[in-house]
Amino acid sequence: MNISDINLDFLYLNKGAVLGGKDPFWEKWRGERYNFFDFLSKEPLVKVIDLTVHIFKNKYPRVYFAFADINISLKDVIYVKDKSGYNVLCERFIERDDLKSVKKKYGKITEYESSILEGIGYEFKEPILNLEEIIDKQLEGKKYKKRREEMEVVYEVIDSPILRLVITSTTFLLEVNRDKWEFRAP
Repeated sequence: MNISDINLDFLYLNKGAVLGGKDPFWEKWRGERYNFFDFLSKEPLVKVIDLTVHIFKNKYPRVYFAFADINISLKDVIYVKDKSGYNVLCERFIERDDLKSVKKKYGKITEYESSILEGIGYEFKEPILNLEEIIDKQLEGKKYKKRREEMEVVYEVIDSPILRLVITSTTFLLEVNRDKWEFRAP
């Protein structure tokens, strides 16, 4: 499956309030949601990273994306907070066999009493050697600065919900630009 095979509009469109009963918005987008979750759980990790950058490149998606915990086992899940404030999920709770850990950081937007995903990261079991090339291609059309710092490649994206991307051959981190956040009902 390719990213273009999924209509991702459900991540960006606003939905109306529902008072009881089925939500027509989610009824309409049910098939695309299944395709989205299927992509996250079954496609190679490099494609999941490509999708993650694609989703945040131009518009902040609904928190629903924060979400889709890349095929984790929900039984007795334990997150550990790291020194940067990220909630880290270790590999024993992840059903994908290509990930060591998934980490996420949330903040609050008080005027909406809403959570915001401030960052998401993946640590891989095996190096992804063409990750820089994949990200360069996904960022085509965006202005960004790219620099090397020891073992990391750091991207600072201009006028985007992506504030920074930090990659190595075995890690990926996307930090969110809070100024590009938009409220969308979950």
